[in-house]
Amino acid sequence: MELVEHRRRLVHLQILRGVAASLVVVNHTFTTLAYVGMPWPRYDAAAMLIGSMGVAAFFVLSGFLMVRQTVGLFGSAAGAMVFAVRRVGRVVPLYWVATVALFVAERRWGWVVPHARTQLVLSLSFLPDYLSAVSLQPIVAQGWTLNYEMAFYALFAVCLLLPRRWGLGLVLGILLGAFWVGMVHWFPEVASPAAWLNFYTGRVLVLFAAGVVIGLLEGRLGRLPRIGWVVSPALLLVVVAGVLFVTPGMGQWGVWGCAVVVVLLCTLAGGRASGWVERGLVGLGDASYSTYLFHLWVMSRAILRVAKFGLPRAMSPWVDVVVCLVAANGVGLVVHWLVERPMAWGLRRVRFGAGWVRRRLAAPNLGG
Repeated sequence: MELVEHRRRLVHLQILRGVAASLVVVNHTFTTLAYVGMPWPRYDAAAMLIGSMGVAAFFVLSGFLMVRQTVGLFGSAAGAMVFAVRRVGRVVPLYWVATVALFVAERRWGWVVPHARTQLVLSLSFLPDYLSAVSLQPIVAQGWTLNYEMAFYALFAVCLLLPRRWGLGLVLGILLGAFWVGMVHWFPEVASPAAWLNFYTGRVLVLFAAGVVIGLLEGRLGRLPRIGWVVSPALLLVVVAGVLFVTPGMGQWGVWGCAVVVVLLCTLAGGRASGWVERGLVGLGDASYSTYLFHLWVMSRAILRVAKFGLPRAMSPWVDVVVCLVAANGVGLVVHWLVERPMAWGLRRVRFGAGWVRRRLAAPNLGG
């Protein structure tokens, strides 16, 4: 019974995915407004913090889910292989589609990018692009977060070879050690792989560590009575985002702390998606990866269409935010249903040759 409870789908964390992706969209709405010549500098700081909070929620959630998904996989090469296959199947195909599509589009638009082929290889390999005009940014700009994700997955896969206590301890030790190195030392940013030292000692590593700690606590916290919420605790991030537009004085560590607390609350929240609103939010969470990868494709066009209506200046940014949220999530849902889900369905039917891998892959996936 305890294992069944442990494997149940955490609805509020799925809602959190959709909320986090939408917070990133809000951030990029104001970035796009500046790009098309309609800047709102008074909101730039708040928008950056809101986007950072969304990314932080993703990283904390990733650390938590990796602990949750690896129950029974520690201590064997088979478990490490199963974990690696699942993570690659979940992340890689759609990201490659987005990367190649944007690379081809840039060639058709006539953009001249030095070292373009090298940058494509780096992006497809989930390695920080040290040749990028924007420091270490891959072809799909927001893919920098996936470079962290894949490095975290690789670390986790190696640590799965150890017993669970030792493996998770090593994961935490390496994450916190690299975070500490990055706090006390800044490596030179040069157009060479040496710039990776800055990336892989970034402060965001502490967010993965926080998620791992929440995963370790889940077994103990699961014995507590489930907290009943009128609405999903994931929506607390929306409240924080609203406060930031009024006064962005919280700072990066403050919004990161909010993300950690909300992930913890979502793990403690009971209940299922009972109403149509919550079911809709869960649907947005299901499509959040597609939304995250493809939202920039539609934003400038959506903003320019809004500008044609000649709205009062004070109303313009908020209408742009709403329109971009609808457009980005709409595109995310379309890509999710027409591309992401069919690819996932096909990959699940690939035969990997080794019988023990197939048997392990037939075991329930714990979400994420």
